[in-house]
Amino acid sequence: MNKREIKLLNCLLTSQREYMNGSELAEQLAISEKTLRKIIKDFNDCFYHMAEIQSLQGKGYRLLIQDEQVFYEVLQKEQTLATSFEDVTRIEEEEDRKHYIFYQLFFQERSLVTNDLMEELYISQSSLSKLLTSIREKLATYRLSLEKYSGKLVVLGDERDQRRFMIDYFLSKQIEQFSLQHLTDLSLFNQLDVKELYDIVLEVSWEEQIYLSDYSLMNLLIHLALAIKRLKDGHRLEILRLDSNEAQKKAEAVSQKIIKQIKGRVGIALPPEEASYIALHLLGKGSSAVAQSLYPVDVDKVIEMALKSLNKEFPGLLSLNDEILQKGLKEHFGPLLFRLKNGIQLTNPLYEQLSRDYSELIMITKKTFQDLPLFKKYSVSDHEWSYIVLHLLAAMERKQKQPFVKVLVVCATGIGSAQVLKNRLESRFSNRMRIVDCISFHEMSQYPLEKIDLIISSIDLTGTFFPKPVIHVSVLLNENDIICLEEYLGSSKQSRDSACANNRIVLHQAFEHCFSPKKFLIIQHQLKKEDVIKKMIACLASDNHLEFQEEMLRQIHLRDEMGTVAFSRYLAIPHPARSLSHHEEIVVAICTEGIYWDDEHPDIKLLFLISPSKWKNQQIRHLSQPIAHFVQDEEAQRKLLENPTLNYFKKILLR
Repeated sequence: MNKREIKLLNCLLTSQREYMNGSELAEQLAISEKTLRKIIKDFNDCFYHMAEIQSLQGKGYRLLIQDEQVFYEVLQKEQTLATSFEDVTRIEEEEDRKHYIFYQLFFQERSLVTNDLMEELYISQSSLSKLLTSIREKLATYRLSLEKYSGKLVVLGDERDQRRFMIDYFLSKQIEQFSLQHLTDLSLFNQLDVKELYDIVLEVSWEEQIYLSDYSLMNLLIHLALAIKRLKDGHRLEILRLDSNEAQKKAEAVSQKIIKQIKGRVGIALPPEEASYIALHLLGKGSSAVAQSLYPVDVDKVIEMALKSLNKEFPGLLSLNDEILQKGLKEHFGPLLFRLKNGIQLTNPLYEQLSRDYSELIMITKKTFQDLPLFKKYSVSDHEWSYIVLHLLAAMERKQKQPFVKVLVVCATGIGSAQVLKNRLESRFSNRMRIVDCISFHEMSQYPLEKIDLIISSIDLTGTFFPKPVIHVSVLLNENDIICLEEYLGSSKQSRDSACANNRIVLHQAFEHCFSPKKFLIIQHQLKKEDVIKKMIACLASDNHLEFQEEMLRQIHLRDEMGTVAFSRYLAIPHPARSLSHHEEIVVAICTEGIYWDDEHPDIKLLFLISPSKWKNQQIRHLSQPIAHFVQDEEAQRKLLENPTLNYFKKILLR
């Protein structure tokens, strides 16, 4: 498969709708619809034995898989080869060649010889010269240079700039969607205990009252993994000197605490100099007590001046008495000024969409703020201006609130984007929902969900179960998101409770796909929790060999450590921290004697083992809301215990 075919398949696999129209697919692939039709024809001609991309007039395209096992194995292998750049014969375009050279320079730490590169990449000297010019231009934006010494190419520049480039160029796509699964899938984390690093950073940051968005947290974890890799490769760390003010001293003390915990719990001794680099992340990307001393003395006056200037040019654009906006900008400006002073560039994962949809507002924001004394001496990137735009968008759309459905908003990229999503939801659905709170993904395991009716998340939570309905949307709430929310909310409580798959046929098909008699266990003797889970894992069809079973058990324990999966006095829903299976499957176990789960749940009698697919989870997505309703209905659980059959379970789950 070529890269376009792989990207097309991923678009179809990750779509929440059965069909995607041609113009939408062409736009996502950055090709014409004519080229799209050719790619689809070529794919169908080559891979008809395992999958087919079907078209239906008026609806668009869908992927029909004939042999799931073969298809997913082939796709996984092809994706790995397409992104590894180990096989130079698969390098198809100039961007691939550029990626290959960057990878050799930064991760293989090769001193590249130009003649070798021409042979490896099958290109002429003039083509290589043009390619190296483009590479030098890219590096220059990070204050790095590509120099030639004794006929060999090497990258020169500060360590922090090299790390920033590595994260932005190689890893930014993984950071956009926060998930431990995304991290564990990176080769950078192959020999690291990701969960332990995650726990260390979270525990220390919470203890020190440092707020990190999911985006910043993932960035810091990747930074730590890079630091560990470069240490193991024998890379010498340059000493980074920070100012000795109160904020920097506090941040370095917190960093030393993280380093000490890593040594004690992971067994890796990072050099003391690493504390300064970690401190840069805490000061430049965190919102906390540490960053408060970074605020300029006159920050309130600066904000007031900027808002007046905006309202003068565009009357009625903002409310000058908007305390949420003023507080949000104040919290943003401390770390922003630190980044500007220290030459740290922060990438906004929403920039591309914001620049497309709100280019005028970015321009207005830039014009208003860049001439203020606070920012005049700095060169502020458009990505930074777009973060300020998120706060302004939230303020512009802040409207009346009226409680109805109680909603928890989960957003990975910080306060500004969370406020944008919150206010757009309230603006569109003000008569039907009330936003109770906006949190990050890593706060969910501790969040009391009892008073929440619905979770709306900008992160795809399909592989993680919560005892409430979950709807995945984009931060800027596009038309497809609104349609999905309209379907859920409906016009009455009855239609809401029937949830997003109000088509009974769809629900029944999803049930038949995920459940079966072989995966419906009745255990009538006393067993330990781990033994029950092992029995359930053994029922899974997906790659069910010993290695898979052991990894599934480990991932289930990992998820349980993040936050309990026992959701009522009778019911627990174990599931892996990351998807391992090729298929969507659910195993049910009814333990008539009960099992001890933990101190708060000593008598669990119903278990649903949810094993999401690594690829597409359309059926589990249909069933998630009926399962969430069942979790909250102890009477239904009691009835199932009295009549433990698959048919009765189907009847009460889909009622």
